[in-house]
Formats: sequence, C-alpha cells, structure tokens
Amino acid sequence: MRLPLVVEPELTSRYSEMVRLQKALRGVLMSVDLVVTSESRYDERCRIPGTLEFTACLEGLVLHDSLCSDLRPFCLSHAT
Repeated sequence: MRLPLVVEPELTSRYSEMVRLQKALRGVLMSVDLVVTSESRYDERCRIPGTLEFTACLEGLVLHDSLCSDLRPFCLSHAT
C-alpha cells in the first residue's frame, strides 16, 4: 500500500497541516490519505520497527525534498 507521508521541518499542528494539504489536493480526481509528521518526530520514529516512519525509511520513495536533491529516504540520505 502506498501512503503519502509528509515530513515538515517544523510543525506546530499536524491536524492544521493535514487540512491545508487536503484543501490543496481538492482538484485531484482520487481520494488521497496523507500522514503529516515533523522532521524531529520522523527522525525518532524511523528507527522503531513497526512504525510507518520505519517502513518509509526502508521502502519509501521521496517524491520531493526541499533539503536535498537525491531521491533516497530522508533518514538514509542524512545518515553520516
């Protein structure tokens, strides 16, 4: 199953950001479920087996990353 995971550098309200993104996607002809998280929460949870972030880190595909130009998952592309 493909589930869009949006990782924001700083996030004050996950709910408000999900609402904003859903409104931006209103013109899309299919329903899209989004999961929004902060960068710090993603960094913590991408190391915990069984979490969405862990699976995204191992199997995910970055569709757009404003911080880097490669297409590797965030926690792999920043691990050094």
